[in-house]
Amino acid sequence: MSTLFNITPGDVPNDSLERDRCLLVLLADFDQHYLSEGDCIEALIRTNDEGSSTRCRYCFSDDINRKYGDRIGRCASCNSVVRMTAASFFKGIRLPRAWLFLISLLEHGFSFNACELHRATGYATSSLAKMIKKISFVLYQIMRNLQEAVSESSEYFLPVFFKRSLETPVRAHPSSEQIQMELSDADKDSAAGKSSTLTLGSEGAKLVDFDIASKPTETEKAVLTILTATAVHIDELHQRANMSIEKLSAILMMLDLKGLIESNGGSCFSLPSHGTVATSMPSYPRSAAISRRVDRLPGNVSAAIGFLQTDFHGISRKYLQLYLGLYWCYVDRTKWCSGALLQACRCFRFILKSDIRDFVTPLMVRIAADSNQFGDLAINPACSF
Repeated sequence: MSTLFNITPGDVPNDSLERDRCLLVLLADFDQHYLSEGDCIEALIRTNDEGSSTRCRYCFSDDINRKYGDRIGRCASCNSVVRMTAASFFKGIRLPRAWLFLISLLEHGFSFNACELHRATGYATSSLAKMIKKISFVLYQIMRNLQEAVSESSEYFLPVFFKRSLETPVRAHPSSEQIQMELSDADKDSAAGKSSTLTLGSEGAKLVDFDIASKPTETEKAVLTILTATAVHIDELHQRANMSIEKLSAILMMLDLKGLIESNGGSCFSLPSHGTVATSMPSYPRSAAISRRVDRLPGNVSAAIGFLQTDFHGISRKYLQLYLGLYWCYVDRTKWCSGALLQACRCFRFILKSDIRDFVTPLMVRIAADSNQFGDLAINPACSF
């Protein structure tokens, strides 16, 4: 059992309300260990035995005078100001307690999305989402050359592409990002004189017409009755609806495809705010094999999809690779034991906004090969295409 937290990842259920209660317990444990903001800052900038201490950039002395909990000190040799987090991953952070709490959760095998963390801590969902992306960016950079990681097609993850991004085509479902990427890659190969096929398209590609103008089913009508013109988060809809979160996610995806609801980002949905949304959608070529091979996915892919469905209720394709970095941290408890992720962040450079904004997951992704922690966890067929 962790010396920081009094519960283990196995104690956290899938139920939304119970997850919120467990997160509050974890936050209480954390607050007992780190009593002040200064304690959190010290933990973030502390130098361990393997790292080098912060040095003065003028005389390179490591003799720095600094008060406990301060990020700024003075060099004892030349009296120059020394900023302890300058040019580092933690440069200019405004919420040291939130950063340390999130990193501590990940190091101890816990995984919560930004909305759950917002309800527990009160910090803005957008700020917490940015923290998660930056931490996952560190994990991805480390995983790029990991020998234990394997390459898989991003098309395997179509069942979890529920959220829009800057790469999503206008008035199209988030999964169309994958299709656009495949078409773009095929065009590049064609221009270069290479023959290419769509990912997993050994059986050929076909046109799939999403019949979004069709009428809603009885189950979809039941979900429509609990929606309003005001955006509602999927966790709240889960509490209102008498169905599993996986089934609800699949129904919301189909309603979005049919143009009967609007996806407002951050896993929030509402009825159309003005008139009706798109009632027609162009047909896109996509692999015909994926829907038939979904039951025969590699174990690590199936487990990763289960992780993304359970903890994040779907993601955008743009940041798939970053979330797979989080999945690696979740399953590899030997590599990412207590203190390991924090040290990796300490040693990483400052991450620019453009690093995250311009990041796009390639067609072939890197994923941790070991998924023993998930066992036989597989994707929910209700959420697959």
